[in-house]
Amino acid sequence: SSGINAEYGEPQTINNNKKRTITMSLASSFGVFIGFTPKIQLASYGAKRTMATLKELKLRIKSVSSIAKLTKTQQMVASSKLRLAQRKSNDAKHFGVPVENVLKPISAVAPEEGLILSVTSDKGMCGPINNQIVRATRATVNAHPESYKIATAGNKGVTALLNQFPRQFVMSTKDLGKREFTFVETLLVADQVLSKGDFKSVRILYNKFKNALTYNVTTMVIPGVSTLNNAKDKFTLYEFEEDEDATFKDLFEFQVASALWNTAYENRNSEYAARMTSMDSATKNAKKIIDTLSILYNRGRQSAITTELIEITSGASALEG
Repeated sequence: SSGINAEYGEPQTINNNKKRTITMSLASSFGVFIGFTPKIQLASYGAKRTMATLKELKLRIKSVSSIAKLTKTQQMVASSKLRLAQRKSNDAKHFGVPVENVLKPISAVAPEEGLILSVTSDKGMCGPINNQIVRATRATVNAHPESYKIATAGNKGVTALLNQFPRQFVMSTKDLGKREFTFVETLLVADQVLSKGDFKSVRILYNKFKNALTYNVTTMVIPGVSTLNNAKDKFTLYEFEEDEDATFKDLFEFQVASALWNTAYENRNSEYAARMTSMDSATKNAKKIIDTLSILYNRGRQSAITTELIEITSGASALEG
């Protein structure tokens, strides 16, 4: 294209090579991103274009290598935390077993209404565990939309559930067991949850840990005080030292707190296992990307060397001729 020289007022020609070089730089970078080799562009647009592309590839290899180191570190940290959490989870698991065994026959016939307490994690990058809980919560509430209220223990999943069920959502809590779960802290959370209403049952949804590769969404049902009162015939083998209503209330509150303590540990075990697996996959994917980019870099470098050798040979031949 042509333009006017402001100083001399004479027509001048503007070189389009720079514009074309920028365009090819963007195209080549996009090609590297989606997996195409930029070898044709490297050979077609000379040494300057080759050097720019090689520099981009080198920077990209460096950045992906940094990401691989980060994901590898997170995998090792998650593995270490998982071993520690498993030991503590085994201690918490047996704490509420006696009361759970007492209430188990009534839990099996608890009414399909009450409160759903969804246990999620506060942090991400831990695979599908939070999405699993959200999906299970949605399915339960959609089956009985007017029968349930929703509460969450954990930051993840709050937005999705609150947006879909604003009328049913009653509360959420985060930073539960930020360093370590304590029963006192769990009691406070359980007290806040139970203060939101007189529920006929409480259903705790959590990820039950089996091993480093397996964690399934599980529902623990705890019958409410009114449900226990309606099933007094189930307690004929037991003697009550105080009023039955007060005993049922204490049983219900204690079981909610101990169940939340146990399920929070189970869910954290699943969180660490899922993070360990996802970070391992991320590290492997990063290494594959590094290998691919290294091949592209070497091809571009060889192409540039070959082009220079051809130019030198052609120049020498022209001078001799």
